Amino acid sequence: MEKKKEVGLAIKELGNLLKRYTFGSLKPASDVTMMQGWIIGFLCSNSDRDMFQKDIEQRFEIRRSTATSMLQLMEKNGYITRHSVDYDARLKKICITEKAKLLHKSILDRIEATEKQMLTGISNEELDAFFSTIEKMKNNIKDKQLNI
Repeated sequence: MEKKKEVGLAIKELGNLLKRYTFGSLKPASDVTMMQGWIIGFLCSNSDRDMFQKDIEQRFEIRRSTATSMLQLMEKNGYITRHSVDYDARLKKICITEKAKLLHKSILDRIEATEKQMLTGISNEELDAFFSTIEKMKNNIKDKQLNI
């Protein structure tokens, strides 16, 4: 009998492999997680504009509480600072530190190597189909509650 294929489990396994392959070589030199690495990259690539927690939440589709705890840890570890803005006392602009900028270069090198390795033997058509399928899956479950 053929084993049932579970998409969620396959995605989780791939995520674990990505984390190990990409960020394993950065340890113990860095205490950054994969998600924090992505956030650092996002902040570096948007350094020409003010960035706020809401931008992180929207870009990575994470909840406010998740973003809050992650950004607090990143601030504690010296990767970001948060500053009030003149035009709205409720907002805190997120600024990337020199420590994070230096780490960003090594993260980019590892991501590039990981992407190259991961895509070995995969055609552009297969990759297009993968992204199309992932987008459909995200839309199928986005903002939906399971009625179990």
